[in-house]
Amino acid sequence: MLCESTQGRDKGSCYVIMAVCEGKRAVMVADGRLKTVSSPKTKNLKHVSLLPLMAEDIAERLADGGKVYDHEVKRAIKELRK
Repeated sequence: MLCESTQGRDKGSCYVIMAVCEGKRAVMVADGRLKTVSSPKTKNLKHVSLLPLMAEDIAERLADGGKVYDHEVKRAIKELRK
């Protein structure tokens, strides 16, 4: 799922949610550029706005435990933001 940062230095940036942190009310997000898939950013759920857009191919691969690459995340954000 896509989200947009509403607080912090990255306010207005779009990210793909890579994982949900249980018990912390936080999500791990990546944009494929500054925050890569290998080192995602942890964002508090209060500080993001969930967008009604879903990167289906990335979601399926994450659910199956497959590898997701930065260029796929960048492409998904670009296509879904159009």
